[in-house]
Amino acid sequence: MDAALVFSTSPESVSARHLRADPRATVHLEGVHVAVVEGEVSLLEAAPHGFVEEYEAKYGWRMDPAGADTALFVLRPRTVLSWDEAELAATMTRWSF
Repeated sequence: MDAALVFSTSPESVSARHLRADPRATVHLEGVHVAVVEGEVSLLEAAPHGFVEEYEAKYGWRMDPAGADTALFVLRPRTVLSWDEAELAATMTRWSF
């Protein structure tokens, strides 16, 4: 959303604790159209417009971003690597922001 990856987890999860201690993160989207996103994560104070509705459409559950058991994070990309599995050499691309 808005050129960033927004995600949620429990504020007390291992992931949330690690991200608060060291905000550097890498996310890898699997499939035949691969993307590896590297950047820094920060805690969001409020859900971006449309996030709750898109989350509900994808997961079939309406989250409460203000709930005590929810922490919203945003990963702002610094580098993105991508390629198509079938044509690796012809499609490998790197973006830096």
